[in-house]
Amino acid sequence: MRTKIMKTLPKLNSISYIAKLPSTGEEIEFRPFVHKEEKALATVNESSNEKDKLLTLRNVIRSCTFDKVDVDNLQMVDFEFLFLKIRSKSVGEISEIQTKCESCEANVPIQVDIDQMTLNGNFEKKMIVPLDDTYSVKLRYPKFIDIVNSSKYKDELTVAIAAAVESIFTEEEVYEIDEASPKEVEEFVNSLVQRQYVAILDELKDATYVGLITTYTCKNGHTHEMEVKGLENFF
Repeated sequence: MRTKIMKTLPKLNSISYIAKLPSTGEEIEFRPFVHKEEKALATVNESSNEKDKLLTLRNVIRSCTFDKVDVDNLQMVDFEFLFLKIRSKSVGEISEIQTKCESCEANVPIQVDIDQMTLNGNFEKKMIVPLDDTYSVKLRYPKFIDIVNSSKYKDELTVAIAAAVESIFTEEEVYEIDEASPKEVEEFVNSLVQRQYVAILDELKDATYVGLITTYTCKNGHTHEMEVKGLENFF
């Protein structure tokens, strides 16, 4: 039997998997990273530009979900969950991260099973924070596009509030933050006193996130629990 010589190289078919979005239970088909996407992630990981990192993550998730997911409008918990699922099938479920011991600050390597990271918090919770006798803010569970849009601000507090505040309201009026100019948003954040922005940040701290609790023992014998959450340890 003669071997047929082909003029073009074959394209390999990736194995596909199914992930259930934690906020809705919707099933999403995805494939692992390919080499081109790994290179893009490795390159942008060295960048100090947060927006570049976010947009690269978005492009990778779009490609790995066969362009069938509206990534911009994913809740951030779904965005993070989906990326972690893709990563676990691409480079393995177990990832080693580094931390410092709470007692002695010794460096501690921790093995984290990405597949054990789950949704924490309650999507049904209504996040309302009174600012004073007149004004309150309604917080939202940020979507990916909210995080991207807020990344234009240089101040970390402004970034957090612009992404998470849906509106500012009184008994008679509502001010939608997405309809405000960047200058108005900055002026609003700069007008907050400490107890007001701390109350907003505390409310966000209890919002939904993807994470797990793990235990470590450092080389000096100190044992502590640690919460692992978000993408910063895996990107």
